[in-house]
Amino acid sequence: EGSELIPSKDILGASYHNLKNEIIFSLKLPMNGSRNNDDSIYLWILYFISLGCFIMFFYFIGLALSGLLNSNISLLIYSITIIILRLISLNNKFPGILYSQRIFDPQYYASSVLLKSLGDFLVNVIIVFYLIFFLTKRWKYDGWIKLLFSKKFYPFLFISIGLFILFESAGLINYLLYGLINNSSISFNIGNIFELNSMSLYGFIIIGLLLTTFYFISDSVVSLVIRLNISMQQIIIYNSAILLITCIINLHESRWDLITASFAVLMFFCTYFIRKKKSNYYNYSSYLFIIFLFSAYSAIKIFTYNNQKEKNYRLILAGKIDKQRDYIAEHLFEDIEEKIKVDESIPNFFLHRHKSDAELERIFQQNYFIGYWNRYDISIDEFNVKGKPLWDTLNKNDIHYYDTLLAVQGIQTLSPNLYFINNSTGRTSYIARVSVMDSKTIKRKRATLIIHIDSKFVRERSGFPELLLNDRIPYSNELSKYSYARYNNDSLVNQEGEFQYYLFASSFGKIKEEHTFMDKDSYNHLI
Repeated sequence: EGSELIPSKDILGASYHNLKNEIIFSLKLPMNGSRNNDDSIYLWILYFISLGCFIMFFYFIGLALSGLLNSNISLLIYSITIIILRLISLNNKFPGILYSQRIFDPQYYASSVLLKSLGDFLVNVIIVFYLIFFLTKRWKYDGWIKLLFSKKFYPFLFISIGLFILFESAGLINYLLYGLINNSSISFNIGNIFELNSMSLYGFIIIGLLLTTFYFISDSVVSLVIRLNISMQQIIIYNSAILLITCIINLHESRWDLITASFAVLMFFCTYFIRKKKSNYYNYSSYLFIIFLFSAYSAIKIFTYNNQKEKNYRLILAGKIDKQRDYIAEHLFEDIEEKIKVDESIPNFFLHRHKSDAELERIFQQNYFIGYWNRYDISIDEFNVKGKPLWDTLNKNDIHYYDTLLAVQGIQTLSPNLYFINNSTGRTSYIARVSVMDSKTIKRKRATLIIHIDSKFVRERSGFPELLLNDRIPYSNELSKYSYARYNNDSLVNQEGEFQYYLFASSFGKIKEEHTFMDKDSYNHLI
């Protein structure tokens, strides 16, 4: 009542005004139209057509050089040239129009110098995929086979190197998958398709290309093993020995685990039996188990790293809750402070004789601390100009005690007279230091008020508090999907969310570590 919704000149925005034409709040939708998405698709198509033509140009140069040089050397020169050109493109962000697209924004993903964005990751993986595929199909082994048979230990040495590269490649892929999920703001929650978006699609494409590239490496190593006529018994011994060495080398590395080791070994033997059967390269039934292996491995890793990412996110939120400030209350207090300055009833209150603080608290409760403030307990202490308590009160402290408290534990807020108190009670606490001036002689000080603002023991989230804020207030609804509670001395202090917490923290059992995850009542809890 007494307000209206006025559309903005921008079609995507609207402002909410009162009858005095003062803006209460505004709503604006992001400028992400379909035109930008269409343009990005066309840019990607043009980029890869140009990249393909560029690669083919150097490929034909390589063919021309193969008549003068060894064909394998010309392949290496060709591959190195492509990699150098990619590094130049990465360093100079060329072409600029492509790098202006959303997929190249580091806010979605950034991991290292070579993986500055999801777009860089995708382009790098496509180039590596192409080069591995190209080298495994074009590389000539005849000269190498003759060299390997010239010495007895050469076959063992080269097979060992090949298997070590295979196992390390599996570890590298695992490391890249970990970074893709944990170092990004992209959703990989395949259990809820509504959370997925175009960035998720790019991420799944990257995962598919990485696993397919690993298959090409495995196929190349298996091809070498078959050409050397290695028996199955020797293959098992080689695999066991190199796998053990790889595990020892990567003992303290997060990129290597049992799932990754099992995946690498299974991939090797699947490729080996496919090669032994001499199956057609495009025979779907022969590769059905490999497709299943890809799906199982990627599903396990996505599920594992999603859970790990969510738990890390919960740890961050727990740190915020531990010292959580109420920015809405801080913003509302600014208005209260301005009204107190012009309220004559407050300085006039000190002209009369009173017996307790309760009368002044009642004035503040009725006139100022209403509505949103119902979630807080408000108490007031009054001090004279000398800093001594005005009336007989339970408060034994003078104003200097509170000045010291605010200097040591207080964190100044948007209002210069309101301080957030960093304590261990589990409650959100503020102390306001307000000077009461004489209504007639403004420069004359009547009293000093110390207003204690402490959150009640149990409070619930309600309404739309973000509408109460302006641009100065950093509001976030990141806790909206979670329930949480604070305990102090084993007793519940306050809680928020749907989950009904226990009255005593001991209900969770003995907690030995600082941060513990546990399952209880069909929920996963961080204690």
